[in-house]
Amino acid sequence: MPAGPGIRDDSGVTEGDEVSIYYDPMISKLAAWGRTRTEAIDRMRRALDEYAVGGIKTTLPFFRQIVRDEEFIAGHLDTGFIPRFNERSGKRADAMRASILHRDLAIISAAVAYAKNQRPASNNHAAEKQSKWKINGRTRAINQIPQGRAPQFNE
Repeated sequence: MPAGPGIRDDSGVTEGDEVSIYYDPMISKLAAWGRTRTEAIDRMRRALDEYAVGGIKTTLPFFRQIVRDEEFIAGHLDTGFIPRFNERSGKRADAMRASILHRDLAIISAAVAYAKNQRPASNNHAAEKQSKWKINGRTRAINQIPQGRAPQFNE
């Protein structure tokens, strides 16, 4: 639960309590204040970012977005604020999905182009990485070992 100057949380629920399906939807009320609206909003942002609730769904993500919304910060609040906010959020989410899709397509295109430009791999690529001197020395050592004795290699 967040705390600090200008922050108050009024709640009747503590860690370990059971919240039944009949709980009051407002199990906690978070309040912030400051010398100015800006200071109060900054405190509320910090408090919301610190707030962690486990086990149940909360409106914390929604309020974390609200306190960062330009219209909210400017104080342009009326009964149409939430529908306008939801519409702006939907457009931002659509734009983000489109951006992610474009990024993914670019990554896939780059991977395909890279794969097309690679020379075919040889069947003996492990041997290509080893020193030809080392391979030749091992071959000679194996040929000189009496039957039934395991070879000893030092790398």
